[in-house]
Amino acid sequence: MILINFKTYQEGTGEEAIGLVKIIESVTTQTQVKIIPVVQATDLKEISLMTKLEVWAQHIDPAPYGAHTGAILAEAVLEDGASGVFLNHSEHKFRKLEDLQRAVQRAKEVGLKTL
Repeated sequence: MILINFKTYQEGTGEEAIGLVKIIESVTTQTQVKIIPVVQATDLKEISLMTKLEVWAQHIDPAPYGAHTGAILAEAVLEDGASGVFLNHSEHKFRKLEDLQRAVQRAKEVGLKTL
């Protein structure tokens, strides 16, 4: 299994992200290797609707529904088609271990895989 993080590069955003997913689909078909695109939250729904590949989100916050402006909810990425989520990436670390533990718990509560 290979996970490809699109990060926030221009080539991995919007229409360009869709193009990358099409290439990944082709490679997966040719090689029979499971490849998972890990995309920005803003691209998640559109990409998950256009591919049969498993798609992951780049991040969730440990916040539940409520007054958490700007937070990325586990429920939202699941609803948009994510199967899993990266957590505590070197470029998006949680400041406290407790926050990471809560994010892992939130992911488990909704059925998201974690890495």
